[in-house]
Amino acid sequence: MEECLKRALPNHSDEERNLIKRLFRLRPKKTSKNLTPRDMKRFINRICALHKQWCGSVPLKFQALYALYEDEINDEKLIEGKFTNQETFSKVLNVLGEDREEWRRYLAALYFNVPPERAIHVLIGNRVEGALSGGNKEELRKLTEIVGIWEVVEDVLDRMDLREHPEQIGLACLALSDAPDAPNRLFLHLSGMLLRSIRNWDKLDERSCEGLVTLSKRLEGRRGEEIVGHLLDSLAKTKPPEETTVDWVKGVLKIVKRAKEIGLEEKLKEFRVEGDASDYLRVLRALAMVIEDALPFSEYFAPKINGKEVLQDLSSKIISEGTEKLGDMVRCLLKVPKFSELAEGEWQSLVEAIRQKLDNQ
Repeated sequence: MEECLKRALPNHSDEERNLIKRLFRLRPKKTSKNLTPRDMKRFINRICALHKQWCGSVPLKFQALYALYEDEINDEKLIEGKFTNQETFSKVLNVLGEDREEWRRYLAALYFNVPPERAIHVLIGNRVEGALSGGNKEELRKLTEIVGIWEVVEDVLDRMDLREHPEQIGLACLALSDAPDAPNRLFLHLSGMLLRSIRNWDKLDERSCEGLVTLSKRLEGRRGEEIVGHLLDSLAKTKPPEETTVDWVKGVLKIVKRAKEIGLEEKLKEFRVEGDASDYLRVLRALAMVIEDALPFSEYFAPKINGKEVLQDLSSKIISEGTEKLGDMVRCLLKVPKFSELAEGEWQSLVEAIRQKLDNQ
C-alpha cells in the first residue's frame, strides 16, 4: 500500500500518506473476507479520482475519508453522523486532526458535488427552512450540532419573505427559542423585519405570538419594549379574523401578558379591538372560552366602537339565537372599564334579553 500511495500521490508528504494508511487500517469492516492487495488498490484509485477533481478545494484526508465510507453515505448519515460501528468512526475522526469538525462540510461537498462553502447549505437548507417556517424547535435543535448551521439559518431567513408576514417571524423565533448558542444577530434581524411589518397581523396565532414574546425576552430592554409596543399598535389596527378568532385571541393574550410584565401600562390602556359589534363579540366569546387565562387581562380588550352598540348587539343575539358561554362573556365584559362604568340603564336591554331567554327555556 505504501508503494502504491507513493506512485499515486508523489507530490504529497510522507505524513499525508501515512495518515491515509492509518485511516485505511480503521476502515469499516463489512465482511469477514480477508484483505487483499486488490482492495487496497481499489481504495487508492478512488482517492486518485477524487483528488483529480477536488485537489484544490477538499483536503486529501477528507477525500480518503469519503472513499472509506462512500458506500453508506446519504443525507441522513451526514446529518446524524452515525456510520457503521460508531466507535470506529470516532477513532477515524480523531485521526483527522484539529479540523475534524469540518468532516460534514467536505463529505457533503463530495457527495452533492458542490463547493465546500455551499455544502452545508445544500445538506440542511431545506430542513432548516421547514423548521423555521413551521416553528419546529425540536427539528432545529437536532441540526445545531452541525458546524455552519447559523450561516445556513441566516441565509434561509434572508430568502424568506418575512417583512409582510409577522406570523412567519414569530414561528422562526419559536423554532430558534430552544437552539443553544443561537447568535444574537439572528434575533436582531428578525426584530428589524418585525418592526417594519405593516400588514397581515390577522394571521397571528398562539404559536407565532409565543415566538414573538420569546423575541422580546431575548432582546430585553428598550428593543424588547419596542417590539411589544409595535405589536400592540399593529394589533389595535387589525380586524380579528373570522375563522380563527380563538387562536388569534390566545396569541394576543400572550402579547398583552408580556406588555403587563414589562410595565407598558399606558400602551395597554390605549389598546382597542378593531371592528364592529359583531367582531368584538367574537373576541369576547373567544376570551370566555379561555376564561381562566383571560379574565385577569380582559380589561385591556376594549372595543373601538361605542359600548352601547356592543350591548345592543349581544342582546339581539341572545334573543334570536342564544349565546354559548354567556356567563363568562359577561364576566369578561364587566372587567372592561368601558362597560363597568356604564349607567345601570344602559344594561337594561341586556338584562331583559337574558330574562326573556330564561323565561322561554
